[in-house]
Amino acid sequence: MKTVLKKWKVLIVCLTAIIFVFIIFIFYSHNKQVTVVKHIPDNSTAKIVGDYLDEDDLIKAPYILEGTVTDISPSFEYGGIPFVKITFHINDILYSQSELKDSITILREQEMFTPLEKNQQYILYLYDYEGPIASQVKMICGGNLGAYEIVKEEVTNASQSIEEYKQEVKKALK
Repeated sequence: MKTVLKKWKVLIVCLTAIIFVFIIFIFYSHNKQVTVVKHIPDNSTAKIVGDYLDEDDLIKAPYILEGTVTDISPSFEYGGIPFVKITFHINDILYSQSELKDSITILREQEMFTPLEKNQQYILYLYDYEGPIASQVKMICGGNLGAYEIVKEEVTNASQSIEEYKQEVKKALK
């Protein structure tokens, strides 16, 4: 009789443990956050002009970089338009037409395009700026078109992990 009672207790404890593990698995699989790539929303009224008119054109960018904004200069004006210089630390080079240092400077029109944020990670499609405002700086292709924010969020069907995104870019470059 005691042996049968012990077997029932062991069976109940095992079933309870299995149910508990199953509940924890379901909970964590539904609330899993991953690092994903999201296009920066375009809050501007500016129309895209130049060589980068749509996402397919971005692959022509001379530089495709993953990195972190480490500094943003105070705003300065040129021709009545406010600009900022952004220091961008490069974490990964997806494509580059020339050799780059660890950090680059990006020139950004402050009011026309969605601002980049300090300490935030991005994938940016860039080109060399040649003009009177600054020297040895880069600009984002197509304004906001060439700016993708790297964030942690819950997995959805529309989410694309950073690694999947990078693989697609590298495949498109071949």
